[in-house]
Amino acid sequence: MYLNFEKQRDLRKGWKMHRKFSADYSFLNQLYYLKPMLFEFNRYSSVLLIFFVHGLVYSLLLFIKGFRTGNGANNWLALFLLLGVLYIMPWMVGFAGWYDTQPYRDFLFYMPTQHLFLMGPVIFFYIQQ
Repeated sequence: MYLNFEKQRDLRKGWKMHRKFSADYSFLNQLYYLKPMLFEFNRYSSVLLIFFVHGLVYSLLLFIKGFRTGNGANNWLALFLLLGVLYIMPWMVGFAGWYDTQPYRDFLFYMPTQHLFLMGPVIFFYIQQ
């Protein structure tokens, strides 16, 4: 559904979205009218953010090096690091307040982040390379 004129006017004036959206908002309208991404820094989310960013950067660098050199071991190690980063992501954004805010809660519910059964084969193929 489309927003009526009064709600559009309120949104332009800086009207903040409620925690629970009413039924007349579609998901795309919710995303369009959201304020900048919520991330409340505290001691737990900040520590996990450091490890998350380092793991993501090193994973990306290993993927690039693996594709340039053709070395499969770099790609497997990068995938292992990426799986580790995805494993700590729900805790990091959970401590940052995403479980309290809609539509971030939906993202956490539908985003697959726990790929524990893939870690064993990834380590095996890394060692085989």
